[in-house]
Amino acid sequence: MAVTIADLDYGNRTPSEFIAATIIASGVHNNYSVYDGVKDKQQIPIFDGSLVFGNDLCTFDPQSVATIDEKEFVTENYKWAFKNCKTALQRSYRSLMLKKGANNAETMDSQFKDWMFDYFAKLAGKEVGKLATAAILAEIATDASVIKDTSADLADSADAATVLPVLATIFQSITEEMYQAHFNPNGVIVDQAVGLSMILPWEIYRAAHVALSTGLTNTMRAEIEAGAKPLRYMGIDLYLDPELPANKVLVAPLDNFVIVVDDMADIDAIQVKYIEELSSDYIWGQFTIGFGYKKSDMILEYTLT
Repeated sequence: MAVTIADLDYGNRTPSEFIAATIIASGVHNNYSVYDGVKDKQQIPIFDGSLVFGNDLCTFDPQSVATIDEKEFVTENYKWAFKNCKTALQRSYRSLMLKKGANNAETMDSQFKDWMFDYFAKLAGKEVGKLATAAILAEIATDASVIKDTSADLADSADAATVLPVLATIFQSITEEMYQAHFNPNGVIVDQAVGLSMILPWEIYRAAHVALSTGLTNTMRAEIEAGAKPLRYMGIDLYLDPELPANKVLVAPLDNFVIVVDDMADIDAIQVKYIEELSSDYIWGQFTIGFGYKKSDMILEYTLT
């Protein structure tokens, strides 16, 4: 049986899984490790170990160790509010769009509510990305265990003709442990769970996109430009983080970075209440979220000068 849209009853929008949607909308951060149900803080385990060999087969010598460390991740609260004043709406949106016999105020108001939900969800996602990048860079700045280097030329990094040598210089700054964990060269396996990514600011990512697409076959270029394949250089995926400063590049396993949230399916993330006295909709959203990383020695921060 066919369904005519105009015959369907109007239904309210359901703001379920809003937090999940905002994290996905925040780009590279949707590849981070996400820990749900964190009300205030959580101790997240970090596993490690070492193997020690002996040479007497008849002696049990338990010197090999497995270690469990913990790192505390703390959440913070964020909220926003919007007043959808009917007077302001009728003087702006309605006065511009209302045509006699074409629309009615009730339909237009409901359409505006739907648009606001989607729009504010996208803005919240962008804010999640901004908060994540700022929090991680601030932690890196005070962490002496993070690998830090600087030497490549900033001007060359934003030019498609010279960006690849800059990326090669950054690549040479990763440690042997990071390299072997990612590539497993000649069967040398350190940690098969580790897969490095190079996180680039907009200026460098744009130049790399042009440089890596130049000279490719039409099919390969079309796949890259359509987003079917990620940008890769030196065997490492390139990711865009528009919130990174133009002079910063991060190399790390993306799942080494952490997002802790109160509730991934927070159905109270966006709420709407009509205030009769003011003839206005009050719209607000709130979420509890925090950011950080697990292993410092698996992160390279490269500063371009």
